[in-house]
Amino acid sequence: MKTISGIFRKKALHILSSLAVMAGLAALTGGCYDDSYILDQLNQHELRIQALEKLCSEMNTNISSLQTIVTAISNNDFVTSITPVVENGAEVGYTITFSKSGPVTIYHGKNGKDGADGKDGKDGKDGTDGSTPVISVKQDADGHWYWTLDGEWLLDDNGDKVRASAIDGADGENGANGANGANGKDGITPMLKIQNDYWYISYDNGTSWKRLGKATGADGKDGIDGKDGKDGKDGTDGKDGKDGTDGTDGTSFFKSVEVKDTTIELTLNDSNSTKIILNRVLPLSISFYDSDLDDKNLIDISKPVLVNTNSSLSIYFEVTADAAAVISIDAVGSSEATAKVITQAVDKNRKGRIDVQIGSTVNDYYCKVSVFVGDGTTLLVKTIEFKEND
Repeated sequence: MKTISGIFRKKALHILSSLAVMAGLAALTGGCYDDSYILDQLNQHELRIQALEKLCSEMNTNISSLQTIVTAISNNDFVTSITPVVENGAEVGYTITFSKSGPVTIYHGKNGKDGADGKDGKDGKDGTDGSTPVISVKQDADGHWYWTLDGEWLLDDNGDKVRASAIDGADGENGANGANGANGKDGITPMLKIQNDYWYISYDNGTSWKRLGKATGADGKDGIDGKDGKDGKDGTDGKDGKDGTDGTDGTSFFKSVEVKDTTIELTLNDSNSTKIILNRVLPLSISFYDSDLDDKNLIDISKPVLVNTNSSLSIYFEVTADAAAVISIDAVGSSEATAKVITQAVDKNRKGRIDVQIGSTVNDYYCKVSVFVGDGTTLLVKTIEFKEND
């Protein structure tokens, strides 16, 4: 990344110049010099460049993913899967896949660490952390999501809040050959870059950039030379303390990601710890129980249920499905077992019971009830067979 590499060009040239001067002095005096310190500093700066490139890339990925997430909420989209992202054996984030919006990747990030003390002589001062802009979203009173920067609304050049979620298109006019509605507008995705030691942000797809805070951690300062001895001859100077390690930039974006049975809860790393709740799509399923009490027992329908002739029983059920699904359930009996489904509107057809009446005979083949469960896209058929209790 050319702009990031340029951050340290001046410092690197200064170090190389120093190296050349030291080499020249060594040649004139016939001595030798130890260049390990300078090489170590160059290596640290190269690692720093790589860290900044990864930081900027992950920040932009998180921003783009966050926009997809809030747009998915506005479009009543749902999560179909969540998969950990692993690098070098460690979990660094998640890939979240939506039913309509497709997959997005979010990174955990790490908090910045202080620069290490300088060594030898008097300790060098700690390196200072670079400031990392905190990009987040917030839902306003109008129900739409807007971008925030360091806890404040992100404003465009006109002073308007920058919207994160997409804007719906307007309805067409009524009547014959009514005019088409206006096209919807995409939400704006802020972009970040690091140039000349500073963070920059753009919210017009890179056409213009606004400078934010300083990006890179400052170097630790050199240790102070040791003092001369007090005897007749000058004591040898103490060695300079090595530079404190550069402060590391913080990269935390999402404070936590909590996967629950029916939702995924994202907590953003902003001053308000903003929470975003995503609904999960659950596969349609149904389970049967012998009661609706807390200590109910699961009925294994892979085996016949034992019954008596001319008897009645209730089989309770619970349906697991996506939160937005409209559930339909019905039961069809046979000549030896009639069935009726009883549900309650408060449970949205997800809980209830099947009342079964057993006839005067119980034939192992004909005495059964078929249960049909649908959610608009999937239809399940479960068969409960009955056997006479000996």
